[in-house]
Amino acid sequence: MTEPDPKYYFFNEMTQEVQWDDPGDVPYEEEGGTKYWLGQHGEHLDQDPRAHLFTWVESYSDEHERPFFYNQQTKVSTWERPPDLAWRRVPVSREEM
Repeated sequence: MTEPDPKYYFFNEMTQEVQWDDPGDVPYEEEGGTKYWLGQHGEHLDQDPRAHLFTWVESYSDEHERPFFYNQQTKVSTWERPPDLAWRRVPVSREEM
């Protein structure tokens, strides 16, 4: 018998909000901190394939060697993570199920 897929809840690191509903395309994160998204066929992708659907996107500055955030509607960039991109996927422990 195979194990069921793990369940997740979503935690916003800026607002401290917790919810069960996926707030958007929240990436999966490996223990080492590497983030990835799942493609249509379950393949791991290093970029969000649906980023164009969201207001804020995360990019990386090679010059400054750090991430920055870009608002696709207002064309504004910032070093500060907006609350819309502060969601994390958190696995539910067996005790919580």
